[in-house]
Amino acid sequence: TLDAGRTEVFRMMWTPEEKYLMVEIQVAALGYVSLGFSPNGGMGGSDMFFGWVDDSGRVNYMDMYAESNAAPIKDPSQDYEMLGGYENGTHTVLRFTRPWTTCDDKHDWLLT
Repeated sequence: TLDAGRTEVFRMMWTPEEKYLMVEIQVAALGYVSLGFSPNGGMGGSDMFFGWVDDSGRVNYMDMYAESNAAPIKDPSQDYEMLGGYENGTHTVLRFTRPWTTCDDKHDWLLT
């Protein structure tokens, strides 16, 4: 629970659909933002979504993974789909989907 008057730094909202998970993240930051799925909450072994809004307002994203607590690696199987996003001067907001099950059993987690 956040104290009254504190600003939320990271908010995640999701809608479970039949074949995919629809997600919106709202982050009190500008630049790159990320969300990772892992079996233990750590970075190593995680399946990661990276997104950002460039200076022209274009939304960019990548499906990535981390083998350890080090720089993530671009996943050869790009399984996220960007729905939209924006920056408003204080926050980055991104909406995307990710299938519950992907064909990539090497770098993606089965979401349940």
